[in-house]
Amino acid sequence: MRTMRRLVMLTFGVMLCCLLTATAFASDYTVVPGDCLWRIARRELGEGVRWPEIYELNRQQIKDPHWIYPGQVFAIPADGSEAAEAVAAAPAEEARIAQAAQAPAKTSTDYADESSWIARPTAEKETDTLYFVGDCYYMTSVDGPVVCGIDNRGMRVGARADFAENKAAYANTNVFAPYFRQVGVYNEKLVDKDALLGDPRADVYAALDYYFTHLNNGRAFQLAGRGQGAELVYAVMEDYLAQHPQLQARLATAQTK
Repeated sequence: MRTMRRLVMLTFGVMLCCLLTATAFASDYTVVPGDCLWRIARRELGEGVRWPEIYELNRQQIKDPHWIYPGQVFAIPADGSEAAEAVAAAPAEEARIAQAAQAPAKTSTDYADESSWIARPTAEKETDTLYFVGDCYYMTSVDGPVVCGIDNRGMRVGARADFAENKAAYANTNVFAPYFRQVGVYNEKLVDKDALLGDPRADVYAALDYYFTHLNNGRAFQLAGRGQGAELVYAVMEDYLAQHPQLQARLATAQTK
């Protein structure tokens, strides 16, 4: 009798597990080159900030959320299709990026000048990393410039420290890291996040133009960024690469923190 009772409870447990699993996700998503969890969440769930939901649902496959690989198949939470439809109906973020892309070009930094780069190595490895540093321009008051100049000493010191701390993660690649004009941080928050689509984005795009024309030589590349550097990686993924589709096949991955 006890054996029968245990068998019934075990069967019920398995059925409950299957039911919960079935309701946990509504669809699968196959990772393609250039994907990151933020981008997948943005496309499938409507908001990039929901990427931890995909991570938690697929922890058996994702050992590190900053490293995902083409061909992996991830379960997507059940409300994904509805959220994606809502974004398609009101694509505010995409519209903002597209509008900024059509705005008159900003005067950008000269990346032919070696002093505009934190790191511009001689390529010895098969793959490159383009690394964009995090928040390095800190304001002591809100009266200062929203965006610093490319020669701002505090920003450049912070950028070099950021690069020194994080470059080891990409040691198996040639790591290129440009300085770029940054939005100020005051009381631990960006003064004006929308300003990222102005001078900082103009600099990052100019750095990419110079890199692909003079430094890449057809190698595979990956994108990485922290803080506002990560925000600019998202803009590159959604906008710059859309304008340069011939580069997409060489994009290995994108990592943000």
